[in-house]
Amino acid sequence: MLCDLIVQDDELPRNYLGFDRMQRKIDAAQKYVLSPEFAAAGDGFVDNLPELTRIAPFCRLPYPLTWMELAQDDRPHFSSARMYHPDFQHKPSRIGFLMEATDQTMARWCTWLFWNIKIPGEDDANNVSLMTVSYDTAGKPDKLENIVTKLDVVDFAASLFAQFPDVEIWERLGELTRSDWAGEIRYLIAVLGLLNARNVAERQQVDKTAHNHKRVKARQLPLFSHILLKLRPVHKPTLTRGARTNAQFEIRAHFVSGHFKARRTGLFFWGPHMRGSSHAGFVDKDYLVDR
Repeated sequence: MLCDLIVQDDELPRNYLGFDRMQRKIDAAQKYVLSPEFAAAGDGFVDNLPELTRIAPFCRLPYPLTWMELAQDDRPHFSSARMYHPDFQHKPSRIGFLMEATDQTMARWCTWLFWNIKIPGEDDANNVSLMTVSYDTAGKPDKLENIVTKLDVVDFAASLFAQFPDVEIWERLGELTRSDWAGEIRYLIAVLGLLNARNVAERQQVDKTAHNHKRVKARQLPLFSHILLKLRPVHKPTLTRGARTNAQFEIRAHFVSGHFKARRTGLFFWGPHMRGSSHAGFVDKDYLVDR
């Protein structure tokens, strides 16, 4: 998992003075891994700003220190998105969010963004965004962007910025850093909305204790136990499968949008799923609302 890679990484603390504090926070955090269908369900909402704005007040962290990660390939919307700076950026393999609550309600928190890149013929690379995003979902925002209270430079990047006294370089680095977060602010609200809905998430505890005994004997570093977030069967997205002899008769894969309902007993969700064949392509923003 990405959390294992980040915590065990020796190069990041050398690049960013004080990054070892982040590694200790990840070590201490309650860890979640999004299953492919859970990650895809959140992906289907990133452009539905009215729905995300409506569910934002229900979004809370499950723990004061929470880690969530997923595979980038499980998000069709993000996987097909363009690179803002292709000369410097590569498609990530896994994405991770570290969230730390800043009050007891769990409605306000600070988020750090991490990723891993796998390039054929080169060593894998772990990295972290140099910008943090602070959320506040305690109220009822009229616009989704109002849940973001602060964008700030990470404290462990001070030594890096000190190497670039040129203001123009700072501006370019800042633009690159902001692009790391493109879509991720909305995606995190979508995932937390699904997690906080009372009828969506199915949690599977993944205990690495026995596995780690074997790893220690083999002189390998232990792996983190975590919770795998899955969708309950009634919400599980499905791809239409079947023998097809001609690709022109295949329906391209597309999201059928789910929707949330707020009731006195909490937030509920009516299921997103996928239709069609991924082999025939993917249709973005193709929604069918079933009332």
